[in-house]
Order: sequence, then structure tokens, then C-alpha cells
Amino acid sequence: MRRLVEPVLHHVADADDAQQAALFDHRQMADALRRHGRHDVGDQVRRLQAVCADLAESCAEGTIILETSTLPVASKQKARALLADRGVILLDAPLSGTGAQARNADLVVFASGDAEAIREFAPIMAAFSRTHYD
Repeated sequence: MRRLVEPVLHHVADADDAQQAALFDHRQMADALRRHGRHDVGDQVRRLQAVCADLAESCAEGTIILETSTLPVASKQKARALLADRGVILLDAPLSGTGAQARNADLVVFASGDAEAIREFAPIMAAFSRTHYD
């Protein structure tokens, strides 16, 4: 099952790609972005670090997390290192598009990180975007 764990941080738990794609509701993501997108960058960086610390404790080794913000690269690298110490893979995948595009699964994803994890996550990205680049 997949669950939203932070406004722009998505955690994929135990499910195959088809189940994950079926469970994903791109409207949920658009609503979360709208509700939580008004925090300052420092607040968002602190939230990212706090959520990643929690995920590092609770995720199984090999879990893939798709982080979709446009936060500073240094903060994402710190989060990636924290999770990597526990065998959790963080993909940096900022989104391009508007709230209206998100509601219509018309976003563009710019994914970077582990190439195999990006391939595994492609069906999920396809559920909420028109394309992704890696």
C-alpha cells in the first residue's frame, strides 16, 4: 500500500507497481500541494529532515521514496544520506506544472537518483504525470 506521508514526500510500501498505480490518486497530491505549499523554505527543509528521520526508522531496507519538492539540493542530499544509511532509496523528483495540471495528471517529473529505482517507480509517476525525465 502507498500512503502520503508529507505534502510532497511520497512513501511506497509493500505493493506491486500495478497496485501502487491503482492506489495513487493524483487529486490527493494536488490537494496536498495546495494545502501545504505556503510554508517558507526553511520550514519545508525542517519538515523534510524530520519526515526522513522518521522514515529512516520505520522503512524496510530497499524502500523507495519519491521526493517531489523544489527544495535546495543540499537539503535533499542530506535527506538522501540519512535514508541511505538505513538502505532506503530517496529519488529527487521535482515536478513541473500547476495545480490544474496536477488534477489532470499532466505534470512533468524530473527524476534523479538510482536508475533502477527510477525504472521501478515509472508506473507510479505515469499515474500522476504526462511524462518523466531521468
